[in-house]
Amino acid sequence: MGARERCTAHELPEAAAKHHEHAVGARQCCSAVVARVAAPVAVVCTERLEILDDEHHVLSFRVVGGEHRLANYRSVTTLHPDTAGAAEGTVVVESYLVDVPPGNTRDDTRLFVDTIVRCNLQSLARTAEALHRRGGTTAVAARMANP
Repeated sequence: MGARERCTAHELPEAAAKHHEHAVGARQCCSAVVARVAAPVAVVCTERLEILDDEHHVLSFRVVGGEHRLANYRSVTTLHPDTAGAAEGTVVVESYLVDVPPGNTRDDTRLFVDTIVRCNLQSLARTAEALHRRGGTTAVAARMANP
């Protein structure tokens, strides 16, 4: 394993750079994607990882702070081999629980959050499929085939 080095593919603010150092091996690369949001950090969102289970392919997080419409949001995402599809694939299931904001209905809130989740899952699908086409998911595919 290589020495710790800073991601140099993109310019990172010094305060953030120390959190984005990676041990890079001979056949690895690193990168960072930077997005600027016109709101203070505390306003954007504070999240807490609840579950990270690589063996069973489960991820859960909770939104614990920020000023947004996702008060008390808790999400669980699981990955499952797609046994019904004609081609090799994965079924991703994301469920959530969230408070209904004052002045909104359950249906309004569900539509809003479902839209965000659907967009995130579409982005995940595009990224995973692109990696798979480039052969970058061999280890992940092997783990999914032999849970």
